Amino acid sequence: MVTESIEIQIPSFLGIHLTDDRVLLKPQPDLASQIGKILQWIRSDQIVGLNIPYLCDILPFISKEKQPETITIGKYISRFNPEKDPCIQINRAQDNMTAYLRCIPCDSDQKITIYDLYYNLLQNGIQRGFRTENLLRYMSEEGNSDWVLAAEGQEPESGEDGEIILHERLANRKQTTHFSFNNIVLVVKDEIIGQKLPAKPGKSGYDITGKILEDPVVQPRFPTGENTYTSESGLTLYAAIDGHIAWDGQSLSVEDTLRVPGDIDYNTGDIDYDGPVHILGDVRSGLSVKASKDIQVTGCVEGGNIYSKDGNILISNGINGFEKSKIHAGGNIYADYIQDAEIVTKGDLVVHRYISRCQVIASGKIQVEENGGLVRGGKLWSPKEIIVNVAGSSACIPTTLMIRPQLDENRLLEIEEMNHQIQQIELKQQRIRRRLDYLGLLEQRQNSLSLKHQGEARLLSEELIANSQQIMDMEDKVQATNSVGNTGINEGITVITIREKIYPGVKFIIGNQELLIQEEFTGGKIQLLNEKVLLRKADLPGIKEFRPHIQNSAY
Repeated sequence: MVTESIEIQIPSFLGIHLTDDRVLLKPQPDLASQIGKILQWIRSDQIVGLNIPYLCDILPFISKEKQPETITIGKYISRFNPEKDPCIQINRAQDNMTAYLRCIPCDSDQKITIYDLYYNLLQNGIQRGFRTENLLRYMSEEGNSDWVLAAEGQEPESGEDGEIILHERLANRKQTTHFSFNNIVLVVKDEIIGQKLPAKPGKSGYDITGKILEDPVVQPRFPTGENTYTSESGLTLYAAIDGHIAWDGQSLSVEDTLRVPGDIDYNTGDIDYDGPVHILGDVRSGLSVKASKDIQVTGCVEGGNIYSKDGNILISNGINGFEKSKIHAGGNIYADYIQDAEIVTKGDLVVHRYISRCQVIASGKIQVEENGGLVRGGKLWSPKEIIVNVAGSSACIPTTLMIRPQLDENRLLEIEEMNHQIQQIELKQQRIRRRLDYLGLLEQRQNSLSLKHQGEARLLSEELIANSQQIMDMEDKVQATNSVGNTGINEGITVITIREKIYPGVKFIIGNQELLIQEEFTGGKIQLLNEKVLLRKADLPGIKEFRPHIQNSAY
């Protein structure tokens, strides 16, 4: 039966109404706010008789679909008698995870009920984790003044931290203190370069004040860098361009240009990269750099090889080829100087200081006209124009500057194959000569050779003669295949310009016509006129004609 109902005014907004034997609640859409207001009303008006554990621990967690239209939340409504207050003692732990309660004898003759205990716990800030079964058992044991666990929080369960999974090759690459091309992770556009496993939160806990407790988990930030993009879910990272992965420990980027921080040596290994390459050091002997696009070398090339399929090559500090370097470019080649190297470019060749003892084939112009502009020794071939400051040297070093139309690709391959065959025969000739030399020494020591050795020497001599004839025949064939005539060369147009000096020993070839310089000149312009190679001297207005020895020169 509801007591003191006349003296207690129940706010209508609480949704509480009474019957003869119970207190009913009509849940509102915002149930959490409704319960909060009820608890506040209980404290302020010192209300007992309501099932506070049910309001705090059970009702908020009943799904809305399963909630009835009205819910029993107590047996009666009354005010707490302050005389009972000294009889009830509560000890709340500092971490708010437990609270203990006991009832002790006091001056009040009022009987303490379970609802009095609920009210006192609520007044002490305890709003969750009630141990009703402990309190009911305690109340049944009259005279028991021991402490009983009245409320207890729940520790949160641990979750799992998130994780970033890097590209397999990046995660497994060897850790080295120097740059190594083997550690470079090459990727193509739209390739997966990283994935994120999101964190899995654990089960939340709570303390007795109702505070929700979470065991924090790490939600890793996806290390997105330049030239990358994520999936719609945000869990997969892709390369936005072709290139290689750059990982600085904080972000994943994809870079188009491969940057080598030092030299190309046996620590780095050879470079073979689909894209541009920038080398901040030198390229050492025996190493090669291949790229599909531009190659820039801040240092120099010392016996190394550089190949750019479609791009330009820039060698800031020049090339020391040591008769081993091959520099091939699909675009232009720029260098401070070049010596003892093979140069092939489908574009222009621009050299600042000098070219010395090099074999040069350029599909565009050849220019050597800054800071000296010297060409000395070797052969330069361009189908368009050659401009230098100085050609040859006072030591009469043979130097050839040639303007000839380029052969088609099939003829070039044919010439390359024949030259390779000639090299193989020459190597064989060297072995034969060494064997003949040995047999000659053996004959000197023994005064005669055995019949077996005599037969061997005769066969080797015959093979040597036959091979020599084969080499001459193949050289004639190379020369014939290489003959292009003067097609495409306009007569009277300057195709070779020497700005300062021409030394004896320099040979100019235009088409299949030659001009060998036999005295020193102060510069000049080389032209083809009437099927003859002519030199227009730089210091004379007219043309001084040389009658060259005409032959089909093979390059």
